[in-house]
Amino acid sequence: MSLWVAAGLPNARKAFALNVDLSPGTLAESMGKTAHYEATALFFVLGVVAVGPRRARIPFWLAMGLGVAWELAEATGPRHTARVADLLPDVVAAAACVIALFVGRRSRPGRTRRLRQGVNP
Repeated sequence: MSLWVAAGLPNARKAFALNVDLSPGTLAESMGKTAHYEATALFFVLGVVAVGPRRARIPFWLAMGLGVAWELAEATGPRHTARVADLLPDVVAAAACVIALFVGRRSRPGRTRRLRQGVNP
């Protein structure tokens, strides 16, 4: 959808360019991009709502796929730079969401009692 909208904008698209620099400075700069954390976490939560909390792999890979798609869209966008290093905050945010989901499921009240009774939570 974003590529379709971008095609209708008055600014011309630029030639495909992807920055693959993974130097420590570039990675550190990418880690400061809060929009990546927010967007990845939002789409992870929407994915969990869609498929349920027991299948955390699906929202993880959907959020990561969306991050890759955004970087590819930026590769031809005017005044944008697509960088492989910008995927690092996406990975960190998605992994943090998986960990938070796992911890949240494990710390539910009454879980111990159900396990002792042989009921699968």
